[in-house]
Amino acid sequence: MDYLWMTMLALLVVGWFVLEGFGVGAALVAPRVAPAAVERRRLLTAYGPFLLANEMWLVAAAGLLVGAFGTLEARVLSGLYAVFVPLLAAWVLRDASVWLRSRRPGALWRRMWDRTFVASGAVFAACTGLVLGNVAMGVPGSGMVSPVRAYGPYPLLCAATMAVLFALHGAVFLRARLTGDPAARAASAARRLAPIAAGLSLVAVAVSLYVTASPYALIALAAPAAALLCRTRAAERPGRAFAWSALAVAAPVAAVGAGTAGTVLAAVDASEVARTVLPPALAVVLVFQALLWWLFRRPVTGRAAAFF
Repeated sequence: MDYLWMTMLALLVVGWFVLEGFGVGAALVAPRVAPAAVERRRLLTAYGPFLLANEMWLVAAAGLLVGAFGTLEARVLSGLYAVFVPLLAAWVLRDASVWLRSRRPGALWRRMWDRTFVASGAVFAACTGLVLGNVAMGVPGSGMVSPVRAYGPYPLLCAATMAVLFALHGAVFLRARLTGDPAARAASAARRLAPIAAGLSLVAVAVSLYVTASPYALIALAAPAAALLCRTRAAERPGRAFAWSALAVAAPVAAVGAGTAGTVLAAVDASEVARTVLPPALAVVLVFQALLWWLFRRPVTGRAAAFF
């Protein structure tokens, strides 16, 4: 049963990185893909329906941590307090920018939220990389990790790598979800980002092998290979390119997870409530996600209803 809890946690965490990753990436490439106001609203229409559904994965993962990995949850959240505070602030501002951007007329109002969307996405992406880098060096013990370690060279390298991988993932997603000039710009952005993502990923893997001394870091080699495949398929086969960009984002997360599996397994302490509630909740998340992707399977055109 302990392995089942660990598998559920891995599924939720990797799933959240992949799904939230294209939303964060869409924010990073938004100025290039949709520079005009009308195009920016179409971009938000393409991404908006997935916003809350993607966040369900993080809520479910947090619930699983509290219910089945109580000591681990306390160590990670309190230990990386200096990283989680800006991460949560960026998360709130990113969501606010999506919801509020079109709620009032006026160029100044929309420009403010457009800039907030991009800036909060950049901070969010960097903070997720910082979390990965710090966890890869070892799950924090009791007490808060010092800012020197939390924002050290290796976590900063991980932050830059995840930010570029998210940007690539977001560009590929927008290529699949948009039409016309924005779709063409998204494909162009993906082609330019792919070699940068591949190069940074290779450097991150090499440094990870030295810093963590974990052979599981080699799992992340799937990231540069998948990123380069995105470069050749982004324009003509956006569906396949999206699968490859998802793999590029998932590979570093899987590598860190495999390296810390022993610590995670030792922290399993599932309550009776968790055993009763969490498996059905995970099933609901998966069913709802599948339904959402089926409902919004077609690209967004100029005729699509715009709420965001």
